[in-house]
Amino acid sequence: MPGFGTPEPVAITIINASSQTITAICRPLFQNISVSEARKMIEVDPFIEVGDVRGPSEYRGKDGHLPEAINIPLGTWPDAAGNPRKNLFQLDRNRPVLVCCASGMGSVLGSGLLYSEGFEAYHIDGGLMDWIHAGY
Repeated sequence: MPGFGTPEPVAITIINASSQTITAICRPLFQNISVSEARKMIEVDPFIEVGDVRGPSEYRGKDGHLPEAINIPLGTWPDAAGNPRKNLFQLDRNRPVLVCCASGMGSVLGSGLLYSEGFEAYHIDGGLMDWIHAGY
């Protein structure tokens, strides 16, 4: 799995506002951050990018998206097993990117793929659900 290390696998459990639990067997090579950490990064670092991996209808939907988020739908990445180059032209490889989705499930995969493509990727635990739940 791109963006995940396998030499020393560990089990991680992520619980978000929707009470969904995700358990991974491999150690992520990218950093998981909370929505409060993501908000602070967005506020203090004008250089940071936000990539939203949801589909266009969700991105434009009633819940909206994070400030300045760029829509890079995971479902349109060529062969989601690891060749996202076609859809990454919108992102600057020299800038850190916060990766978001609705709940944090799709953005885990997106973060791994971006990391494997040389991006400094940060996975936002809980995604937009936790962002809204936190009142942001």
